[in-house]
Amino acid sequence: MPAMARWRWKDAAWIAVALAVSWALATLPLPAASGLLLGTIFVALAIWEPMVGVAALGLTVPFGSLKELHFAGAQVTASDAVVGLILLAWLFRMAEERRLPRFEAKWLVPLLAFLGVITGSLWVALSTKSAIPEIVKWIEVLAVYLTVRSFAGTRWKKWTAAAIVLGADMEALLGAWQFFTRTGPEGFILHGRFLRAYGTFQQPNPFAGYLGIVMPVALSLALWALLEWEGNGPAERWAWAAFFGSSTILIIAAIGMSWSRGAWFGALAAVTVVILARPRRSAVILASLAFVGVLTVLAFMAAPKIVTQRLSDVYALASGGADIARVQVTDENFALIERLAHWVAGMRMWADHPWFGVGIGNYPIFYSLYNIPRWQAALGHAHNYYINIAAETGIIGLVVYLSMWIAAFMVLAGSARKGSKFQAALAVGAIGSLTHLSLHNGFDNLFVHGIYLILAIVIGIGEAGKPGEEE
Repeated sequence: MPAMARWRWKDAAWIAVALAVSWALATLPLPAASGLLLGTIFVALAIWEPMVGVAALGLTVPFGSLKELHFAGAQVTASDAVVGLILLAWLFRMAEERRLPRFEAKWLVPLLAFLGVITGSLWVALSTKSAIPEIVKWIEVLAVYLTVRSFAGTRWKKWTAAAIVLGADMEALLGAWQFFTRTGPEGFILHGRFLRAYGTFQQPNPFAGYLGIVMPVALSLALWALLEWEGNGPAERWAWAAFFGSSTILIIAAIGMSWSRGAWFGALAAVTVVILARPRRSAVILASLAFVGVLTVLAFMAAPKIVTQRLSDVYALASGGADIARVQVTDENFALIERLAHWVAGMRMWADHPWFGVGIGNYPIFYSLYNIPRWQAALGHAHNYYINIAAETGIIGLVVYLSMWIAAFMVLAGSARKGSKFQAALAVGAIGSLTHLSLHNGFDNLFVHGIYLILAIVIGIGEAGKPGEEE
């Protein structure tokens, strides 16, 4: 009887939805009715299979900022709505099965520890309003990660990875169009010929950071399809190889067009890690390194002075060769000096609040107390996430944050060693993603515009389950 009651309840719910949609289709204008119908179909599929929502999330993250709604004083994007739908799918599944879905989530404890630390920082936060959105980000990461670990088998992992890469392809094409047509803010124009690609992210750095996190997954899966295929036939093999291979080239090119130095270093490190972490096939390694070398040579031949100046500025930043309080600011060094000024402000903030920080999300609130003269504008973060998290949560938060990512690297390394060839490719790609994140976050903050949700998916599909569970 309980089972019959559950089925009657579920059937009644779907009948009610069908009646409501039928009424709307009969009374609404055709465009609105069509949108409602497609939306209802998507919602029904996502509730029936939560991984439909996860795959859709991989597509919506780069475009989530195009349309934002304001609800109770907070901004809600399409990605936030999809995360809410994923949670709704969880509730439906629990209502049907009368239990929590079974999952194995090795990264869960470190993630919960970090979430606990930033939530605890509310105790010292001056602005709770600024802190809550940052906490919600990591709650969404937790929800997406657990969904993937609960419901993703091999087939869904493959299609979810494809959805993430396809979203990056569309973003890269948009960036290339902006680069060559010079469509965008005047301040992004490069030497009067091109324009820094920024996609839908408003700024080149998060655009390149997003692409840099997806690119290693595409590269690793391209190598898997070319060299370690274990699927059904040659047609499917070459289709996946062509898709992931061409996507890798497109995404790397778009990262170059962003003119983001942090992304360049992160992408180079990620490519190196992915190649070296795969089985030691010297021919592949040499060919890949030769490919990267050819691209590098071509870049220097095309614009040697521009590129070398761009990279030499990083050395000046790292060596501390400029007195930022007195240096003359020019168009060429503005971004560099501005970034360094925020580093100094963040370090001062951390020095005054060494153990617990000023509260998550409160860096811009306290910035005016620590800024260097001429740099009064708080940009929302310290342009270095390690300094930023230390300033906001103190040494305790920094240690827990670093421990969380070290644990993620260890979990993925175990999956790369023990999983199937496909699972190993996913794990290696995820390791490359974290490599890019770790380096690029030394120059910026990539936990914006929903990029953190892509990380949750990548780690989730990269983490292997129990033997036999992936099929």
